[in-house]
Amino acid sequence: PISAFTASQRLRYGQASVKFIRQQTVSLSTASCRVAPPRRGELSRCEAVKKSTASLAWEEKYGQPLEFGVSAEQGLREEMEDVAAILPKAACGFLYACVFDGHAGVKVAQYLAENLYGKICAAVDGENGDASSLSADLPKIFEDMDAEILEWLQRKSPKEIDETGSTATCVLARKDRVIVANVGDSRAVLSRGGRAFDLSTEHRAYGKGKIVKSETKRIESVGGWVENGRVCDMLAVTRAFGDAEFKGDANRARLLQDGVRDEYWDQEYADSVVWTGDPVVATPDVTEIEITEDDEFIVVASDGLWDVYTSAEAVSAIRKGYRSQQSAQEIADDLVSRALTRRTQDNVVCVIVFLNEFSDEAYETIQSKKSGMFGMF
Repeated sequence: PISAFTASQRLRYGQASVKFIRQQTVSLSTASCRVAPPRRGELSRCEAVKKSTASLAWEEKYGQPLEFGVSAEQGLREEMEDVAAILPKAACGFLYACVFDGHAGVKVAQYLAENLYGKICAAVDGENGDASSLSADLPKIFEDMDAEILEWLQRKSPKEIDETGSTATCVLARKDRVIVANVGDSRAVLSRGGRAFDLSTEHRAYGKGKIVKSETKRIESVGGWVENGRVCDMLAVTRAFGDAEFKGDANRARLLQDGVRDEYWDQEYADSVVWTGDPVVATPDVTEIEITEDDEFIVVASDGLWDVYTSAEAVSAIRKGYRSQQSAQEIADDLVSRALTRRTQDNVVCVIVFLNEFSDEAYETIQSKKSGMFGMF
């Protein structure tokens, strides 16, 4: 499994740290993360790591890895709970890029950053395995990962229910194919010919969209409820890793009694609830697409970015940076900085992956157009 740290490097800006895991996975969990940006076409993150024999063999088989940039800022929050994990040369020729947005602490997000790729790699039988069924396998991979996390949290805190949790939006990208699996509300967006298309599903309990309605119906079908835009009046996302209080018979029963104690509801209401399953799950929505020559890049970010940017606005900003000869790293840094300027109230982490050369046409994305993927793939 890809889990043991082999090196750690302090970056030049702030108190950021980038941890290089075996095979050059980059894991970020920082108050402020900036890297001196390379020129376009240069390796954006791993210049300090000498190429191994395995790395050279990967390039001989698959070619140069996709260019990417990653940036993170703590923003106005007291703690940094967003984490990104990047592996430019992942199994089966993919670039692996994941964003994890933690809540009630960062430990689950960090655990995912260090361990989820190992689960995915094992599912395809190693670095040179077969990824043809990966999309179908990802739901079980995520669910097994969540079970492992719940056991880990129980061992760390046997007397108390650990309420830490995290979203996960994972992108596996290569020249011909992109797979996105997500749990929670971090978003992945594709730029196709300058138009923005969401590749992920935002699992939230507030709003009036179709996803909110279907998630609410799922929660209610197992005995849960949505109030004030939160699962059981407590959690804003409807799918997440961790969040042990919503999972398992004993924990759900304890949640009801804790709610009585804390005066969220009375004993009569608690006695009326009949659980038949978990209201919060870690089953992902999975999207797989074939890459076309019009597909330019993917941006995946935590909701700290999407709270102040629409998908179309982010795509437009990235294309503008590209036309100005900025690298993916420079563009990611600028986008995160602008999110802070727009007064996002949350942590922000953002990953940009270039797929193809962009069109040089003078094209501006229509800012008011809502992004969506249906009818295009």
